[in-house]
Amino acid sequence: MTEEQVHLGVLTFLRTCLPSAAAATINHSPNESPSGYGWRTKMQRLGNMPGWPDLEFFYNGGAYFVEVKAPKGRVSQIQLACHRHLATAGAHVGVARSIADMEAILETWGIPLRARVAA
Repeated sequence: MTEEQVHLGVLTFLRTCLPSAAAATINHSPNESPSGYGWRTKMQRLGNMPGWPDLEFFYNGGAYFVEVKAPKGRVSQIQLACHRHLATAGAHVGVARSIADMEAILETWGIPLRARVAA
């Protein structure tokens, strides 16, 4: 399974299962670089932070960030540093490699779900 496939599955799960107010705030921060170094430099100049997690949403006064990875994907050192900065600022950060991972992360965060994945 590719990272994009996992991302789309996790996104669909979040849109379906998060409380409505949280689902309405889901955002994807595209750190992908379609045209190489020039694009990345421009985006950073405009405020794009290297290593920023793929998805973010807000719920009940909290900020939540999700790094999506393929089942064997690795989190880079830049991503780990960004995740530490977010956590230090009080945000919740998790890494999901599957819908089941995402469901477990939400449970750890104490976010109630409108629906669950069938086992």
